[in-house]
Amino acid sequence: MGDMLKAIEDYYIIFTESGSENWLIKRLRKPYQHVLAIKKSPGKRFWIVINPIISFTYVDIVPVKDFPDIESLVDKNAVIVPYTASIIDKSRHTLCVINCVEIVKSLLGIRAFWILTPYQLFQYLNGGNHGRRKKRNSERQENIQKT
Repeated sequence: MGDMLKAIEDYYIIFTESGSENWLIKRLRKPYQHVLAIKKSPGKRFWIVINPIISFTYVDIVPVKDFPDIESLVDKNAVIVPYTASIIDKSRHTLCVINCVEIVKSLLGIRAFWILTPYQLFQYLNGGNHGRRKKRNSERQENIQKT
């Protein structure tokens, strides 16, 4: 039996810098240190903000009349990626690191276990090498020159 489509939902995936002093987060590429998801409620009167933080997931409801567009709702330095999630009725991976990336992947129905960082998720959502880092031509040239 084939996979059944459960839902199609429009999200804005927001990538930001983190205010955390955690040594591991500081090593992540800016502004891809944290990821959260925002969508409009049925009826489009509210923004639903799903913000996974280290110790809990914060969900907030914000009136659209106060923030008419997504840019007015998020930090000016945030990277915004619109994404239409096609949620398939399929089991999730049972072994994963619970972090902001994994929570957002779950919302979007993404089962790519190799996506661990916000930047990898950004690359995946933009069709870039499925979240795996590509070497740029300039990096290749530098490596060639060193040898």
